[in-house]
Amino acid sequence: MPTVFKKPILIYNPVAGQTNPQNLRKAFQHVCEQYGWDSLLHETKKDEDLLSIVQHAIQQNCDLIIAAGGDGTVSEVASTLVNHDLPLAIIPSGTGNLLARQLHLPLNHQKAFAYITNQPDSLYLDSMQIDAHHYILNVSIGLTSTMIEQTTREEKRKFGMLAYVWNGIRVFIGFQPHRFHINIDSVHITTRASEVFITHTVLLKGDPVFKELFNWTEEGNLGVFIIKARTLWSYFQLLFDFIARKAHRTHNLTYYPLQKTFNISTKKTISVQADGEAIGNTPMQMKVLPKAVRVLIPSKSANPSLLDAFVQRTG
Repeated sequence: MPTVFKKPILIYNPVAGQTNPQNLRKAFQHVCEQYGWDSLLHETKKDEDLLSIVQHAIQQNCDLIIAAGGDGTVSEVASTLVNHDLPLAIIPSGTGNLLARQLHLPLNHQKAFAYITNQPDSLYLDSMQIDAHHYILNVSIGLTSTMIEQTTREEKRKFGMLAYVWNGIRVFIGFQPHRFHINIDSVHITTRASEVFITHTVLLKGDPVFKELFNWTEEGNLGVFIIKARTLWSYFQLLFDFIARKAHRTHNLTYYPLQKTFNISTKKTISVQADGEAIGNTPMQMKVLPKAVRVLIPSKSANPSLLDAFVQRTG
């Protein structure tokens, strides 16, 4: 079946995860030859201005941006497309690839490139704007942000997901809950918790555990999850409840819908992570830009009952 795209640009991170960049380039070149793409290729460099790269690609009449890398790379590329209808395709090449997994994207490079050519659907994701930067996967403050802050790029490349597991155990030891002052739109919350986590509820609504846990609203695409597990055992119990699908036993998780603004402060400074990268510390202010980025997903993964409000055919 012929592809609907003619001139894509592949923006890839050569040091993301444990992927061989040469194999990635070969896979891209193969699909370009197969479908007659007039393509561009860009290898990311440290501290470069990706916005100018994407703007130049648009001037060259590119009709598709492909980001190959981990969640951090995908987030950087996506931030250049906020409120621009140019589609973004994701080739998972990082350590966690959490967004790709949530979107049910193929993790194999050949299959990942192939879904782009098979009339994919479009999922519009909200942008979480912090200062001048945009993030599309998640933002967290607490346990996971500390774990991510303490995990180096070298550890991720060498050990993959095990690097997060090891540093997570180290962070658990001696970890104490924090007192958070939170504003979610017009709602003010003061609570002691170990984690505040923000992500797209549209990616969770199909999960039977989450459907049982929360009364999902149709307003907004983002949600704030407050985790109050205060001990290592509480975390393991929370994790076990989800694995065992015991939603009725999970009492340490609270959900709030998020539509416009989110502010958080703490007495003691805590690190903040967004899309898998440490980005600063509390206090933090965030603004929501609804349906700001158009992401391509395989057509077969689109669940009509779940994604009708967010999916449109690329045609």
